Amino acid sequence: MRHGIGLIGVILLAACAAAPEDTERKRGLAKFEGDKRLGAAVDSICFASSIDGFNDESRDTVVLREGGDQYLVEIFGSCPALDRAQQIGIDSTSGCLRDGDRLIVSESIGGFGGGDDGRVDRCTIKSIHQWDPKAGTTE
Repeated sequence: MRHGIGLIGVILLAACAAAPEDTERKRGLAKFEGDKRLGAAVDSICFASSIDGFNDESRDTVVLREGGDQYLVEIFGSCPALDRAQQIGIDSTSGCLRDGDRLIVSESIGGFGGGDDGRVDRCTIKSIHQWDPKAGTTE
């Protein structure tokens, strides 16, 4: 009886080892490899107090807008509230947004109070890149 269980275990491990690598989910900037919308990295963006929108949010990236300028912001790790964000605030040590500053993300339209209104996360910025939504993507 013991041999049967051991053999099944070996077969299952072999099946897992044979899984193709390209099925792994890409995260952060890696999701945009080959995407013409992704531009150069920037050291800072100095509109931290006048962000007028955001879109294309996921657990580790978001596009911030200010007027006609857009930037893809990547955060360290995962920010669970980011892909369901209703509001995003900025926690910056200056008037400019830089790597290491934080996004304050709320799932609630009612504010950043948390509690029953929805999750609030503080997400540390890993990198900021220019974003051109009109550039399209490569196939």
